[in-house]
Amino acid sequence: YEKISFVRHLKSVNWYIASSVYLDELKSGALRLRDRILAASLVAVILGSLLVYPAAARLTAPLRRLAEAARRVQRGDLHVSTTVQRQDEIGVLAGAFDDMIRKVRGQTENLEDLVRARTQALESANSELKRVNASLQRSKHALADAELRQRHVLDAIPAAIADIDGQ
Repeated sequence: YEKISFVRHLKSVNWYIASSVYLDELKSGALRLRDRILAASLVAVILGSLLVYPAAARLTAPLRRLAEAARRVQRGDLHVSTTVQRQDEIGVLAGAFDDMIRKVRGQTENLEDLVRARTQALESANSELKRVNASLQRSKHALADAELRQRHVLDAIPAAIADIDGQ
């Protein structure tokens, strides 16, 4: 059997301490220790993986809701909310996003009201223009008819009639 020995001298008490161990015992102890470390590492990795999933889900779920709200806004839905209620950075981001959507929705509704009012004013002005244009066309036709009658009358008279004032 192979053996490793170690001797140490303690000068303060003038002692020699010796120890020895068989190499086979040392190797088997090292192998057992290695196996235990590997098993503990494997258990730690498995537990870590199992614990990381809920933590990752807790982190990514509000981000997914925020992304879905952004996609709905992109499609034109301004009545969307992230429904994220957290006290961390993600909650601050979601709150700012919800506030921004409320402001955009308010401004959009205000602009829609202004466009609606302006459209009504333009429709009213357009109706008035159509009425005035129709009146103008009637007047134009009436004037053309009067000129035509006057021309017929003047062309039918054989002599010219004139009013001469002596002054």
